[in-house]
Amino acid sequence: MFSTLVLYFSTCNNLVNNGNQQERLVDNSNSISEAKKYWLGGFAEGEGSVSASVKIHSDFRFGVNVQPEFGVTQHKNGKHILAEFKDLFDGKGSLHLKPGSQDVWEFKLSGLTNLIDHIVPFYLKYVIPFSGKVKEFNTFLEILERKQRKEHFTQTLGRHRYAFKGPRSNRYG
Repeated sequence: MFSTLVLYFSTCNNLVNNGNQQERLVDNSNSISEAKKYWLGGFAEGEGSVSASVKIHSDFRFGVNVQPEFGVTQHKNGKHILAEFKDLFDGKGSLHLKPGSQDVWEFKLSGLTNLIDHIVPFYLKYVIPFSGKVKEFNTFLEILERKQRKEHFTQTLGRHRYAFKGPRSNRYG
């Protein structure tokens, strides 16, 4: 567990403290109290997810496209909570009905810059100190960091696992 935390802090330093980046977690959230931010952090820990979808198609430059995102899903009765996430993240992200349902709403935030500017600092301050999902967040950070360095993913045939390869590597490693 200790080595996981060391990796976690090492990875975060690269993303959050990159010299050309401004202070993270845009503070338009004057209307959202610090206590409410911690509450939303707990809500994100229980109901939210950070994930990366992997799409394979020959039209993609390297045959694989990886799209990381943050998401929270709620019944329509909890839509106001999802709207608070949108407010917290400076209006970024989308709030919409989940496809195929008239009762379930989703808040999704994607895009490398949005995730690094908003989700990473939010998780570092309000979620991770109390989280049981540090290992999963480490993986998410690694994906963001490698996308930021413009590395790509290569499919490891036969196992549906993905390894990071440099930009000039063979598509299927």
